[in-house]
Order: sequence, then C-alpha cells, then structure tokens
Amino acid sequence: SLARTGADDGAKAKLSLSDVSSLLAENMKNRYFPKSHVIYKEGQEGDSMYLISSGTVELTTKDGFVKTRESGEIFGEDIMSKSKVHSSTVECKTPVHVLEIPRELYEKYVASDRETFLSMAETDRHRRRERASTILNLNKQCRSQSFKKGDAIFQEGQKGNKLYMLQDGHVDITVHGHKVRSLKIGEMTGEHAAYHYKPYNVTATCLSDSCEMRVLPSRVMHRLFKSDPSLREDFRELMMRRDFKKAVCTAIGKPFPTSHEEIQAAFQAIDKDKSGEISFEELKELVLRFDPTYNEEDIQYMHESLDLSNTQEVSWEEFRRIFAMDKEA
Repeated sequence: SLARTGADDGAKAKLSLSDVSSLLAENMKNRYFPKSHVIYKEGQEGDSMYLISSGTVELTTKDGFVKTRESGEIFGEDIMSKSKVHSSTVECKTPVHVLEIPRELYEKYVASDRETFLSMAETDRHRRRERASTILNLNKQCRSQSFKKGDAIFQEGQKGNKLYMLQDGHVDITVHGHKVRSLKIGEMTGEHAAYHYKPYNVTATCLSDSCEMRVLPSRVMHRLFKSDPSLREDFRELMMRRDFKKAVCTAIGKPFPTSHEEIQAAFQAIDKDKSGEISFEELKELVLRFDPTYNEEDIQYMHESLDLSNTQEVSWEEFRRIFAMDKEA
C-alpha cells in the first residue's frame, strides 16, 4: 500500500515513488518544469495532482500562506477531495520533475487503495488546518506577550477571549493534570475558548526559561472568519480535533496515547459496543463527559472531522491513520 511508507511511526507522510510507478505503470505522465515556472494559479480549474520526483515547489495563497513541497511530496490533491479549483498558486523554486496523476487515474487506482486514500485525505485536511494557523499567526493585530518558566498562559476554567500562538519556548497543554500535547513553534492554543467565548478547557504552561506568545483577540479572529468562511471551517476542524484529544485524556485519565498499542486501547475504550467503529452516540458520550456544554451540532462536526471516508462511522483504520500521523497544525 502506498501510504504505509513512513506514516505509521508518525514520520512525515510521503508517497513512495516506486509504489506509485508500479501502481500507475504506463498511465502516468512524467512532466518537467523549469525554475520559476508557475504550474497553476490559485482559483484556476484543474484536473490533476502531482507527485514530485525531484526539485522544490512553493505554494502561496493570496492571504499570505507560504509552504514548500519537495521530492516525494504531493501537491494539487485539494481538487481531488473538495473542488476542481486550486486553492493555491504553485511555482517552481528549482527545476522540477513530477509525475502527473489525472483525476481519472486517481479515482481508478489511488482512491481505491484504502490506506493511500486515508493518508491523502488526512494530509489534505492537515494542510487546510495548517493554512488557518498560518493566516491567524500573520494577522497584524496580534500582539506579543512574554511568560516565565512555570507561568500559566491561561488556566482551565479561566474566562477566555484570546487565541495564543507560540513564537518561542516550550509550552505544554494539560487537561485535569494530564498532558494532551506540547506546542510546536507557530502552533496555537486556546482555540475553543476564543471561538466560543467560553472558559478555557485546558491549562497552558510555560516550561522553558521563557516563552513568547502572539495573542489574537477573539473579536478580530471572528471578523476574519466573517470575511473568509473557508478559514473558519478549517479552524473549526482544528479546534474539534484538539477537543477530541482532550476528551480522550479525560476518559482514560492519562496523557494522550502515542504508541500503536496505546492508540488501539484508546479506540477500544471509546468503542463501547466493540463494533470496530466509533458511532456518533459513542463520541457524544465521550465528549459530554469532558464538556457537558457541547451541543449536538458541534459533536456531529467533530465526528465528521474524524470520518475521513464519509461513512458516518469512524473506523479503527481512520483513527489509527489520524493519530499515528498525528498531524497537528
């Protein structure tokens, strides 16, 4: 299966060139683009995705998002899952060789391989969440705030109306004393409170000698969402994914699992009827135990964010793929 390459150990997900070559055989197209060539522009219709054989491309959007893709990585996959319009502009930063995969080949060969499909679906969702995080980080109304070792950036239960983004230092996120995750540089926290104007449902603590955070008021964030509904949706999915992890920590009374065995045990603890799938009702029970104020609409949205294959259930394969890749934004 294509997607097994480097994904199960949490490594950066890449598709194997040899696997793609053997899967698509003579049907794929080898393409060459010179340095500075624009392969496609944001808003342009398209019908192919690309796998980079060699070289580097840069993805940019009008709202300031910039990301590079290198050998072994894919781009253009957004039009396979959402629409036929590209969400970014792609320019070659070096001479580039790619394998072009038209939609009909994707649907015939790639999408039919479940492991590959799940890996690509999660990678696409991660990239959209990553875009939301980057755009909010770049907002000019963010202000900087410094914290010392041991300081609580905010505490569980404290009234919340700000989003925090780590610029430097080490910050841990805990719920009821159990570690959910450590922030990486550029990542955000406090999203639930900032979005809903509710109390923070976790505690964020500075563990390094000092921590530098960028702070964005909720009112500014919501103005951005009003002008860009897709940004709101991508942010909302990020928020739901993180709240799910907090709910799991609350249920198992431990830090969020990282090993295969621990992830499987967490899945089994949620899958009460042992069907091998997490239903909406099972997720609802888990989430309301964590936060009784959650409404059914948000729980449904959370369920959909985990349901990569749109089957109305979250399978063990999907659960494993999401949390083995562990792609935060």
